Amino acid sequence: MAREWWTNSSGVNLLSGIEDDPTNPIRLDDFFIIDFLRQYEVARLSFNRVFPAMLPDERDRLALLSSQADYVYVLEHTELDAIQKKYNTAGVRTSGPLGGRRMQRMTP
Repeated sequence: MAREWWTNSSGVNLLSGIEDDPTNPIRLDDFFIIDFLRQYEVARLSFNRVFPAMLPDERDRLALLSSQADYVYVLEHTELDAIQKKYNTAGVRTSGPLGGRRMQRMTP
């Protein structure tokens, strides 16, 4: 089985854990889970694959977190496209008698 985005090198699922349960502690803070779901499409896809196999209490916790991250659904390429558009529409600033070009040095 291929390793999921949410598993570490030891194969531990970082989404697992229940608050106030010493036998099944939370492995990754809520803030990080929300942030990763907002930023990375690959994390969202992996989350959707892992979620059904979680314990019911873990699913309750993760459903709440995913709903908090849901309102900022931005694809990775959308952000990059916005940056590229900014550079492409910035225009070229020219000044001087030669339109901003340097004068060619004339050698005698």
